[in-house]
Amino acid sequence: MPTSGDDLESGAETTRETSRRSHRSGSSSESERRRAHGSEWEIRPPPRSLKEKRPRPARDAPPPPRRAAAAAAAACALFSLLLLLALCFLPAPPPAEDSRVIHLSLAGNPARKARFGLAKSLTWDLFLSGVRDRLGIRSVERVETAAGVAIRAVDDLLHRDNLVVYEARAAWEPPADVGGAPVAEWGVEEVVRFFAGLKLPQYSAALREHDVSGAMLLELEKDAEALAELGISSKLHVSKLRSSLRTLVAIDS
Repeated sequence: MPTSGDDLESGAETTRETSRRSHRSGSSSESERRRAHGSEWEIRPPPRSLKEKRPRPARDAPPPPRRAAAAAAAACALFSLLLLLALCFLPAPPPAEDSRVIHLSLAGNPARKARFGLAKSLTWDLFLSGVRDRLGIRSVERVETAAGVAIRAVDDLLHRDNLVVYEARAAWEPPADVGGAPVAEWGVEEVVRFFAGLKLPQYSAALREHDVSGAMLLELEKDAEALAELGISSKLHVSKLRSSLRTLVAIDS
């Protein structure tokens, strides 16, 4: 049956309408499927790896290494300074008994000095003997501090004391006209002057009468009976004579 042009156009229009409906229904169904399965169709960025994650800095993060080293050096320097100040101002500990030392000087000759260690068992006699040996003197008259305070016992000696030692003078000095000759070389007149220097002039006649020389006098002072023959019987005079002779013999030696 032959169709007219209007029928053909209406059929084409119907086909296009059907196509649009099917397209719309397909689009709507596609949208519904996407809504229903949205999690499957969403495009998500790939997760970052652990290496890419940057940790947040802690609040109490340690300082950089250079700052830490500088802070440690400053702390050490401050501690050293405080320790030095403490050592300077703290009192020194008391010395041990065997390490106490005093300083000696000879009166009239300050260049002659010596150090003396104070042992725990030191006595006064040992102290005087040591002073004579160190200063090279025959006897000690007295010992004083630099301020003039007399020292008379070991208990008066203090650590690091500066003491002045006075040498005892001989009771008699050799006469100038003998030229400092040894006692053994004296003649009778030198012996007489020696007794006069000891304030014992009363024995001058006996010395001349027996022709007592210096060498003979050295032998007589050892014999009390021989001295008694010269009239020297007083114990005080004998002691004075012997002490002076020993001093002179020590000078000669």
